[in-house]
Amino acid sequence: MKRVGLIQVVCAALILALGGCAAVEQAPVVSTDATAHQAEQLRRDAALMRLAGWNFAGKVHVKGNERPGNVEINWIDRGAVSDITLSGPGGFNASTLEVAPGLVVLRRSNGQVVEADNPDELVAKLVGWPMPLSLLSDWVLGLPGEASVLARDAQARLETAQYREWTGEFSRYRLVDGLAMPHRIDITDGHLNVSVRPRQWSLVPETAPQPSRRIPIPGLGS
Repeated sequence: MKRVGLIQVVCAALILALGGCAAVEQAPVVSTDATAHQAEQLRRDAALMRLAGWNFAGKVHVKGNERPGNVEINWIDRGAVSDITLSGPGGFNASTLEVAPGLVVLRRSNGQVVEADNPDELVAKLVGWPMPLSLLSDWVLGLPGEASVLARDAQARLETAQYREWTGEFSRYRLVDGLAMPHRIDITDGHLNVSVRPRQWSLVPETAPQPSRRIPIPGLGS
């Protein structure tokens, strides 16, 4: 028997003795494109979550209920606290929502002040729009939040998301300070349709100096 043939016989005998006729498992092949896609997704999401704050101005269009309409929106986020100004028909009249953990304060242009512990319930009660403001705080950035089902496009940007009865679609991404921000967010629960269309974004980086909240006392310096 030739030497090569003998080696083959020995190898075959070892394989049978150690593992029978089972096939040798191949290591899973990881796509370079998939790895890069995931890395970009994580980079973008992490960068957005590190922001000290953000602001956008645009329009909100609502349809599918008794009082559909369009309102102007200016949303200023400072981390745990947000100021959301809504102006236009539908019961808003330049109303501002101050949203903080466990407290929502509505201030209307006529001086009326209404407090609640949930922004969604407050908006639904006042104007008949069960607009999911708590969900929108993530979705307006193109972040999935607590979405149970989501899909991303080829650039790792959020394309669709679903949380409970709400489904969101994200489109018209444009770069803002190096980050892709959606300029259209369409949300529906199957009955109510809410379309948020930011016209202008402003991002506050993590390293930006924050204004002092101290009240100066005369004679004690700054």
